[in-house]
Amino acid sequence: MDTPAISSHSYVAGLQCLRRLWLETHEPALRSDAAPIRVFVRDETRRVVGIARDLFPGGVDVALAGRGLAAQERAQELLADESAPALFDARFEFDRLRVRVDVLERLPTGGFRLCAIRGSATVKQAHLDQLVVQLHVLRGLGIDIRASELIHVNESYSRRDGPIDAVAFTVRRDVTEDAEFLLSDVAKKLPDMLAAAAGAEPAIAASPHCRRPTPCPFFARCSADRTADWIYWLPSMRPAQYHALRETGVETISGLPPEAATNARQRRAISAHREGHPSGIEVAPELASLLRGGGPPAYYLDFETYNPIVPVLVDTLPFQPIPFQWSLHRIDAASQLTHRDFLADAATGEDPSRRFAEALIEALSGGAEPILVYSGYEASVLRALGARFGELASELRAIVARLFDLLPVVRAGVYARDFGGSFSIKSVAPALEPGFGYSDLEEVADGGAAAVALGRMFAGDVDDAERARLREALLAYCARDTQALVVVHRALCRLARASD
Repeated sequence: MDTPAISSHSYVAGLQCLRRLWLETHEPALRSDAAPIRVFVRDETRRVVGIARDLFPGGVDVALAGRGLAAQERAQELLADESAPALFDARFEFDRLRVRVDVLERLPTGGFRLCAIRGSATVKQAHLDQLVVQLHVLRGLGIDIRASELIHVNESYSRRDGPIDAVAFTVRRDVTEDAEFLLSDVAKKLPDMLAAAAGAEPAIAASPHCRRPTPCPFFARCSADRTADWIYWLPSMRPAQYHALRETGVETISGLPPEAATNARQRRAISAHREGHPSGIEVAPELASLLRGGGPPAYYLDFETYNPIVPVLVDTLPFQPIPFQWSLHRIDAASQLTHRDFLADAATGEDPSRRFAEALIEALSGGAEPILVYSGYEASVLRALGARFGELASELRAIVARLFDLLPVVRAGVYARDFGGSFSIKSVAPALEPGFGYSDLEEVADGGAAAVALGRMFAGDVDDAERARLREALLAYCARDTQALVVVHRALCRLARASD
């Protein structure tokens, strides 16, 4: 096999795992990370890049020349043209490495500053690793790079009317010293990277390295031959524990002795997986007490928020959660189930936060029943709304005081074989209530897809028919999440009664 050129993205993937590098190079379609959230982050990052280009007036977009040889020739022309103050989206190749450079800024004293633009609020190691690959390529081509910079989002920027202020919205972080320190690593590591890309798929087994520093999008591919009994799925598993167990030859949770557990969660998991367990569900003796105070009667609440990197509403910040939807199920004293919901009209372009809060206050007024949730997120959103809208603060505090989080109850009170090591409600609800699930929700089936749907409506790039379809999908998804809360709560109550 000819040695293929690899991208800076693939090089950084190879720092985590050479098998990931091979898959990024040869089988990128096998990526299994959530497509909607990938689209959302990609589109938001493009907006950040577009805004940051305003920091370099007169800069020339090399990508307009096309791709391949034409783009490279155009980049070389512009490098020699002192009237071009900056190059955008220039592509280069050297040493079998392909890179795309966000900005090459011409310095008044000669040479260039290499600038990478990222849609994050901080400088991350992966950003530095990718920039250093670019520096290796540019220096290898003889381009005089005298400084390196990472441009990221200023999370304290508050949106005002009119266009985004590029200077206020971004932070320009000089990373020259860090880049120069890391530069020699590229030449040392590149031969192994290129050899891995040119050879057969590396036989590297899935293990805890697959989720550090970021979850690998090929994990499902590399773990396809593993069973639900794999020790990787043992809850609260740390890398040191995983490797120590592997060294003893144990591959399955059911093969672990009880003393292998480091905490109560792991003990319940080992017991639930043991051969002959009648239900595959292990219940802690304290489950009934953990459920005390949670009803029924009770409400079941779930939020959806829109967290754009580039704020779209006046007086909002980058990454600020904009609550736009809630679903509320209720079981009364007669065990009757009812449902209410709220979904903002994104077509107005107005901030839905106040109306969201007022509608929720109205729906929950006059009652004292507990309000079941499945994280601390709802409490944090309500507190933030109270800080924004002081006249609603006391009523929102009263709602927060009624919240009853089921997630710690599940973690401390029960474990099912089918949890697969996860306490996500999308894992827990089907495990405790077989047949329940989200697979029939085609348009919006997770929070990332919900954010993408709302983003499209805020952007106004949908017609009336599409908007109506997306609204219906959003309402169905959020309602399914509160149905999941009902299902989980009922199952926990049954398990608690059965274990008395």
